[in-house]
Amino acid sequence: LVMQTPLPHTQSTQAPPPHVIFHVGMAKTGTTSIQYFFRENYEKALELGLLYPRAGASNNGLAHHSWHKTFSAEKRAVVDDWISEGDAPAMLEQLEAEILEHSPRKLLFSSESFQPNSIARLLASIPHRHATVLFFLRRADHLLEAQYAQGIKTGRHKMSPDQFLDHALVTRPQWLHPHGLLAGYAALDADLVIQPFERQQLGPTLVRRFLELVGMEAMAALETEVAENERLHPLLTQLLAARHDEERLIGGKYVALRRHLNEILAKTKDGIPSSFFSPRQRRMILDEAAGDYRSIAEELMGRRPGELFLEPLPDINAPWHPPPALTVSDTADLLLGLWDAVWAERQGNRQKGSA
Repeated sequence: LVMQTPLPHTQSTQAPPPHVIFHVGMAKTGTTSIQYFFRENYEKALELGLLYPRAGASNNGLAHHSWHKTFSAEKRAVVDDWISEGDAPAMLEQLEAEILEHSPRKLLFSSESFQPNSIARLLASIPHRHATVLFFLRRADHLLEAQYAQGIKTGRHKMSPDQFLDHALVTRPQWLHPHGLLAGYAALDADLVIQPFERQQLGPTLVRRFLELVGMEAMAALETEVAENERLHPLLTQLLAARHDEERLIGGKYVALRRHLNEILAKTKDGIPSSFFSPRQRRMILDEAAGDYRSIAEELMGRRPGELFLEPLPDINAPWHPPPALTVSDTADLLLGLWDAVWAERQGNRQKGSA
């Protein structure tokens, strides 16, 4: 990527440049819900002075992953492979047109993929009066479960829970050791806002807390139920892990499958079984992350180490049983339930067509 000349800005003919906000995740912190909210309320946000750019947006205007990959100095294998790289001059030209048309006070980009280097290079290419990086930090023991299921869903791994835990302890991924990433954001010419992702510190809803953090409280009345990446039922996780192909289950196909199967499991099974990881394993992953959390609290947030997360630590002596293994009978129930759902959907469509 050749660094672009910043978009032209003439004070006499244009409004002042916007305050640029980068919502950078982390992954599995309700990012999709926030992105849906701003995509669906694009016009209302503009009325209130915030532009959620359509320029360069992926997933039908949902998120800004391509901005990261296009401006990144480091092409990360696997992590960024699924993101399309755009044409930087064309994206900047489209962004300039949106800014000139609407003269926003704030410009919001949202993608869990943004890294410090891609933000720095993007900021060097667009006029702005101020910049903020907003990061939601989720506790590692909860992320452990979410990352395990996410890897199964996308076909990135077929490890057992124990193997996944051991792999995380050896490879030290960013979600387990986030201090280095956050220190990189803090070194940018931007404010860094870190919001712990737990109910006690978020308030009534995630979207409402986000609106408070970006100074858009006037949009709170627009909040409705939005699409969320709800927790996978452990039996469904096992079913996906048993696939022989490596195809990524994403998009509408995955959402429809998850919806049908979760509904079937809710009817045929008693609730959602326990976590794949025991309280002792959860404490193990928290001990691994403790040094990072201490540094984040003290250096980047001005908190004492014990004040980063308020939820009590897992009790290693608490009773725990792993989810039951997927059986042939379970698979048959899911298959027949899925067929019933598809059949009912087809019959409904036929009735609509004949009406």
